[in-house]
Amino acid sequence: MTEEQYRIWSEPFRKHTFLRRALLVYNHAATLGIAAAYIAALILLAANGDGRLWRALLAPALSLLAVTLLRAAVDRPRPYEKLNIEPLLDKRKKGKSFPSRHTFSAFAVATVLFWLQPPAGGITAAFSLLLAAARVIAGVHYPSDVAAGAVLGVALVALGLYIPLPAA
Repeated sequence: MTEEQYRIWSEPFRKHTFLRRALLVYNHAATLGIAAAYIAALILLAANGDGRLWRALLAPALSLLAVTLLRAAVDRPRPYEKLNIEPLLDKRKKGKSFPSRHTFSAFAVATVLFWLQPPAGGITAAFSLLLAAARVIAGVHYPSDVAAGAVLGVALVALGLYIPLPAA
């Protein structure tokens, strides 16, 4: 992403207060809504004594740990650090841009929900795509940050959910 590309993508949100506010509200609401859907799924699994609870809990948690370690190792500067841009989100964080943990988490939840109930996972994936786009438009991540977050969210969590465990 170049400064010029960012300016083109973010211009409508900079020109129109309503669009900027909608972007900020969506970023916050989608983050909270996706987290709430995940917590609700875990509560339902626990309440029903569903044996899938542990995989639904551990696959995303262990994957998040791996992604957090990767971010620390890569420590990629954020777009607003490298480019001459003012982010639309109020961010002061330095580095740790790759991969996007917001996007990773959203797609990790979508993967769990798809495993449990495919329509719910599909809907969550759609909201996750919009969240990824919002993070780029806001200037806090590069497109490659959110793409990597999405791929890792699906791949790592799917591995944890779908690989067979050895028989006891």
